[in-house]
Amino acid sequence: MNDSVNLYLASGVHVDEGYWEISYTDSYNPVNIKDTKLLECYRNELVGLDAAEEIKEAICSTLNILINDCNTEGYSIDQFNDSYSYDIPLTVIENIFDFWLDIYHDPGVWKKCIGLLRIRKRVSFAKDILLNNLKGNSYKYAFKLENLLCYRPASFLKETTNNKKVMW
Repeated sequence: MNDSVNLYLASGVHVDEGYWEISYTDSYNPVNIKDTKLLECYRNELVGLDAAEEIKEAICSTLNILINDCNTEGYSIDQFNDSYSYDIPLTVIENIFDFWLDIYHDPGVWKKCIGLLRIRKRVSFAKDILLNNLKGNSYKYAFKLENLLCYRPASFLKETTNNKKVMW
């Protein structure tokens, strides 16, 4: 049995810039950790150390795919080393956090979803025929994963490089 830690989702501020942090700690309340810039904790789950590392990796991979997809499509979402921009709404991050935490308890589903996540890093299910060729639970979880990744910011579209002006 490994040591238990608290896997958390919290908000913080650094140099007047807000961010979301997903990590784990021995402390029951991550906001009270010395020298932290965390403001509020939104999720705090007691799990084993190995589980915390695996779940955190899955959550962060999912968020990185989301950010890369948004940036590829012309939206501007900042990406930080160990945290995530406030440009991503709390509900989106909470849904991703809850999804990975919930399925971790079923090793078969966990393994299937990690495999789907690895595929999703390379291929978008929405743009590819792949989603239509999946069956049963694979389709179900690929569809759920794609729904977690469907967020796009409303007003953070980058300036286009095309300088053509509308005539009217």
